[in-house]
Amino acid sequence: MAITPYKVSIGKSRISGDSAEAYLGRQSREDFANILANMRGFINHMSEGVAEVLAEALEPTLELSWEYVPVDSGDLLRSSYLEVEKFRGQSRCEIGYAKGGNPSYAIYVHEMPRWHEPPTSYKFLERAIMEDWDNIQGRVISGLKELSGT
Repeated sequence: MAITPYKVSIGKSRISGDSAEAYLGRQSREDFANILANMRGFINHMSEGVAEVLAEALEPTLELSWEYVPVDSGDLLRSSYLEVEKFRGQSRCEIGYAKGGNPSYAIYVHEMPRWHEPPTSYKFLERAIMEDWDNIQGRVISGLKELSGT
């Protein structure tokens, strides 16, 4: 069972009897239970949608990386991916090349500092992410606002 990352309360947590304080305590617990149920629903809604928002925000970044990825046979370019998947019970967004290690040389082409015909280069995915970073943040913020209904 997951720990709830929030708590709402006023006054003592246990009040018994028929006093005004006890009555108000019971009433506030009922009111807060409704508020917490709404918060839980909103947080769950947002949690389920965050990975999709990230994937949408990263689409232009992946496309930018296509300009930088060195192309010989085209296998490396075709190995690019952007997907939302379940991981440990939650959704996550993953962007990359050569998922599962195919083609096996992807890490070498990305990491080894050697000359490539411009605009292609090593660090093609890292370069795209770094260049597009401010735009990624803006797209994530916009996506989260849309997801939240604000």
